[in-house]
Amino acid sequence: MKLFQFKMNAKIDQFAESLADDFIKAYSLESDKPSKKDEKKLANINNALSNKIYNFKAENKLGIYKKARIGNKFLWTLREHGLEKGFADEITKKLFLKLNE
Repeated sequence: MKLFQFKMNAKIDQFAESLADDFIKAYSLESDKPSKKDEKKLANINNALSNKIYNFKAENKLGIYKKARIGNKFLWTLREHGLEKGFADEITKKLFLKLNE
């Protein structure tokens, strides 16, 4: 049982890191805070990440702790890439909304 849980945790961590990496690659950061023209770009990124989240949720049963693990790993990966805390928190909140749909 513990071995299966460890493998699932590793899969969740890998998924969250890939989401954060996809966000970083798609959104070139000229500044830490998005401007008005960047909102369209963020909407396109949001759609792509939403599809990825939907597919992952369809393949895996996600309870509250697994969703929290995804959000935490996503947030800290964004922060490690140098995003401002407030902006990273805002993006992570949107991720949680998608995870709970």
